[in-house]
Amino acid sequence: MYIKYTSFKLFFNLRFYLYSYMYNLYMTYLSIKELLVSKEYKKDSIRSIMCGRRKPNADNRQEFEKLYGIPFDAWKNIQKWITEQTKITTFS
Repeated sequence: MYIKYTSFKLFFNLRFYLYSYMYNLYMTYLSIKELLVSKEYKKDSIRSIMCGRRKPNADNRQEFEKLYGIPFDAWKNIQKWITEQTKITTFS
């Protein structure tokens, strides 16, 4: 009986961790996407920026760093930066 309870508790904790990690990842992705929409980037440009083919112009990157804390160099590989941020927010 104790083994079943422990394995259930472990499964529940892992499931909760996975859901919270995916939620944080998705919300970080959406918030960056909303920032780009607010700067009047079009849908295709946002898609290219989020997959790493393009970067926002230097003025917008400086503004994002100043106002929202997204480093200027993070746009070189934005997907990696997003995953690092969600790991930090998940474990803290």
